[in-house]
Amino acid sequence: RSAARRNELARYTLSVQAGAHPGKAAAGDALVAGTPYHATASIRCLPAGGPAARCEVGAMRQEASAGTVRVVLPDGAVGHVAFAGGQAVSCDGPAPFEATRSGDTSVVTLGNGDRFEIPDALVSGG
Repeated sequence: RSAARRNELARYTLSVQAGAHPGKAAAGDALVAGTPYHATASIRCLPAGGPAARCEVGAMRQEASAGTVRVVLPDGAVGHVAFAGGQAVSCDGPAPFEATRSGDTSVVTLGNGDRFEIPDALVSGG
């Protein structure tokens, strides 16, 4: 603030990386009939405070190893996990998240305790 009061200039560069845009499809990647998804599956999940369950997911791919996975919890709550370069890079909601790797699966744990196990093949199409 002191520099601003003295009318000083500061030169800087700002880089911003957003999550994958679900509206852009990967070239040549077909949609699952009747859905906006390039792939659908039932994955292992652990809702906060509940027992292990299966969550229905839909993947909207933007390009190789990038896109958004829509997760529907057993109680009907919906969350989105964005991927770039095969890594989970963001989740919706204000709570922080953690993403770790277990073999060919991203294990995403939200700040509220929900946990999803998202296979690489769902995101990459492989």
